[in-house]
Amino acid sequence: MMKSYVLITAGHNEGNLIHYPVESVLSQSYLPARWVIVSDGSTDDTDDIVRKYAEKNSFIRYCRLEKDSRNKGFESKVVALRHAYNCLKGKNYDYIGVLDADISFCDRYFENILEEFIKNGKLGIAGGYIYEPDRNGVFSPRSHNRERSVSGAVQMFRRECYEKIGGLKPIIYGGEDTYAEILARTFGWEVRSFPEYNVFHHKPGYLKRGLWKERIREGKLDYVLGNFTIYEIMKFFRRMHEYPFIIGSFARLSGYFLASMMREDKIPPPHILRNIRSEQWHILLNLFHNHGAT
Repeated sequence: MMKSYVLITAGHNEGNLIHYPVESVLSQSYLPARWVIVSDGSTDDTDDIVRKYAEKNSFIRYCRLEKDSRNKGFESKVVALRHAYNCLKGKNYDYIGVLDADISFCDRYFENILEEFIKNGKLGIAGGYIYEPDRNGVFSPRSHNRERSVSGAVQMFRRECYEKIGGLKPIIYGGEDTYAEILARTFGWEVRSFPEYNVFHHKPGYLKRGLWKERIREGKLDYVLGNFTIYEIMKFFRRMHEYPFIIGSFARLSGYFLASMMREDKIPPPHILRNIRSEQWHILLNLFHNHGAT
């Protein structure tokens, strides 16, 4: 028997894009018990669009949250998602999904993801592979899709896992999805992304914020999340082929060392940092072993 799920979404000025996830959800073979969409201080027509969908579909709840100067950028998004989560109090459900306001997917997407949870009782976070448009608007798999990680645009949590990790944590550089995965694995949950379930991301972060700023932000995030230097250098070489070739990877590494020079605080507590370092060493050793075997 299929279990119930709910969705939460935070969107800021997504009037041109919000129809993608809404129409995708409405087409699902198995609808959510509730979907809370929070307009995070939008100044375009996002509110009107979501309100109209909510009037026609009883499982959709529209909320508006005004911007707070104490929460900027990515922190504001997580505060909005936490507000959406609080709106679910009293609702019975087994899984909770975070959806970005600019994605689309096929009509059996959630049915497929729920089946993966049912098959694997240790699965805590699941989702599909992300496809993004290139400079010509042609969608292709994101080069850094990994089966061991799920994009924050479509993270689906087993409810027990979400509650155990305390939900999403506001982080100034973003990465609340990555930190959620770190915590989930620390508590013994598995995290997996499934290549066979495609998700189309219509406006990636670098198109919204600018590619250079995005790469430097990613490097700073890697530092505050606890990546150690050798692992970060490995990522530099692995992502050299991503556009803009070499330069983008260098910008990310520069962001990492900039955060290091500024002695920015690490977010994970010491015992979780040890787990992160152990996991990264394991990845490096496997990489070197496989490379040597070839």
